[in-house]
This record gives sequence, C-alpha cells and structure tokens, in this order.
Amino acid sequence: MYGLLFVVASLVNGDGYKLLSQERHDVLASHIPDSKDLILNRIRKYPNLLIYTSKEIPEAYQDWTGGLPGIHSPSYNISAAKPQEKFGNPNVEFPWGHPAGTELVPNDSMSSFKFILLPKGESIKVYRKLLDGDRRSSYLWEFPKGSIVGEVLQIYYKETHYTFEIRLRKKEDVNWKISVYRPFSNLKEFGQYCKSNGVDLYYRDERISQSHQIFKGDVVTTSLEKIPDSLVRKALKETFVNVLGQEWHGDAHAATTNADFHIVPKNYQAATIALTSNSCIRCHESVLKHANDFDFRRDWYGRVRGSDGIFSFHPFDPSCISYSGIYQGEKIRDEFIKNGIIKIE
Repeated sequence: MYGLLFVVASLVNGDGYKLLSQERHDVLASHIPDSKDLILNRIRKYPNLLIYTSKEIPEAYQDWTGGLPGIHSPSYNISAAKPQEKFGNPNVEFPWGHPAGTELVPNDSMSSFKFILLPKGESIKVYRKLLDGDRRSSYLWEFPKGSIVGEVLQIYYKETHYTFEIRLRKKEDVNWKISVYRPFSNLKEFGQYCKSNGVDLYYRDERISQSHQIFKGDVVTTSLEKIPDSLVRKALKETFVNVLGQEWHGDAHAATTNADFHIVPKNYQAATIALTSNSCIRCHESVLKHANDFDFRRDWYGRVRGSDGIFSFHPFDPSCISYSGIYQGEKIRDEFIKNGIIKIE
C-alpha cells in the first residue's frame, strides 16, 4: 500500500492538461469513490488526472500487413466475407470488445471511463517497430515506471451513473501491478450489510460457460436476488476495498444478477475471470497480437488495439482513424506531444 501511495503522491506531469472540460472532468472525478486504503481518494483529487472516454480517445487498431493498411476503427467490419465474418477484427468480441465481465450487460445499462496518471517529468514513449507478418512498422508505446492507469465501471439506472468497480494498473519495472476495488469483499460481508439494513439477501448458484481460448471453462457464480433500490444506492456509496486475490463466495470470483439494479450490472460475467494478476495478464498481454494469431482461418484483420498491456490509450490523432477501411494517413496527436503526455523516439 505505501509504495503505491508514494507513487500517487509524486505524480505530476504537464500543467494540468485535460481532454475534457473542467466541468466534465470534475463530474467524472467525483464518481471515483473513497477507498479504505485512501488510494482512490488521492487519485480523484489529483490536478493532473487525465480522464477520458472513447469519445476523447476513439478506439483504434493497426494493420500493416499489406492489403488494407492503416489505423482503423473496430466499429467498421473490414472483411470481404460479410455476413459470415461478423466483426472483421478481434477488437469487438470477447474478451476485447468490452471491459472484462460486461460482454453480456445491456449497453444502455452501463458505462465506463478511464484515467491516466504519469510520474513527474515522465512521458509515454512512442516508437515504431516491424512486427512479424507486417510489411510496415507498427507504432508501439511504453508507459514509464510508476504510471497508473484506471478504469471506472458504472451502472446506468434511471438517468444516474453508479460506480460499482474500479480497476487499477500500476507500471512496475516491466509488468503491471493490478488492483480491483469494490464496495464489498465477499458475499458474506454483503449479506451482513443487507441484514443490518433490515433486508434479507437471497441468492442462487448459477453456472457460466466460457469457451474463448484465453478464458475457458465453466464456473459457478452467485446470482443476487433483487433488493430495494434505496439499499443498492446506499451500498454503492460505501467505501471501496481492494479485493484482488479474494473470492466472492466459494470458488466464485464475482456475483451476477438478473435484477435491473444491483451492486453489479445485470448479466455480469466477471465470475469467469479470477481476481489475480496472472488472470488479468492473460488478456492484457494480447495487445498488438494479430487476428491471425488467434484464428488464421477467419477473414479478419489487424492487431489487438493498444500497447504495453493497455487497451484503451493510443497516441493517434482522431483524424487518421479510418471508419471505411480506406487509409487515412498517420498522425500523432500534437496536443499529447505539446503537453508532455507522449514523446517520440
């Protein structure tokens, strides 16, 4: 804990550059809850917190294999084999298309935003490298040691956003240290909380199957029965705790629910992913792998978006992202260079 607190205390870069308006930044920062180890409290208040969504940094992946080179939006199906090939790239299907565990959650009932904190005087290093199978060099980037990257997951219910989970990654020498924050550590703790508020918590075992090559197998989770909305709102205002390495109940890694409003979203599938650093690495180490590395028989293209184990960030100017499969050039975002967020090597 103290190591991460020291890093947070020393994180300063640029002059408070933001991708959002100050008003919007403050609103989203207010949705980062308190945590018992005080780390989230410090992150939320930091003036150099860089918050963004897919609007400010639109999703993009690279393909330099030859036929359709460029920087592409995952939303456009580049494949000539439509409709048999539904996506055309790996970035819109499990486990890359949504925050892990939310692939079956209705799109209109959850949202997320991301943030970055860089160490004082440090920038994200951007360079080019020829990767196996490519005709041109790909863009790669590396975060400096001590960087913190976070994702805030929220339930959207009756025109209000409620944070239910925070995922943090802290860059060490080469690897990333993982933390996951939730308002309750386990089912027993949450059941006692409900009981103390005059509500009996009921649940049932539910089996979840996953067949993707990165995450395979069946797991059992606890499906939470509906409780009063007022209690859910109160529960999600509790001080969050780091639950990395803790099981929710028995062998279940997380809860799910069929209710429209609970402490997790409807149809939440996070029980398929163990709360361990190794489990997170299995997915995040796939950045920049080519579609053919997963299934060469499909007519799909491009590399998994991101670099250095982080999916959501990239240095490209939105103007060079193709939404039609046609090459739009390559341009690094000038404001990122100007404000010390990145440096070109």
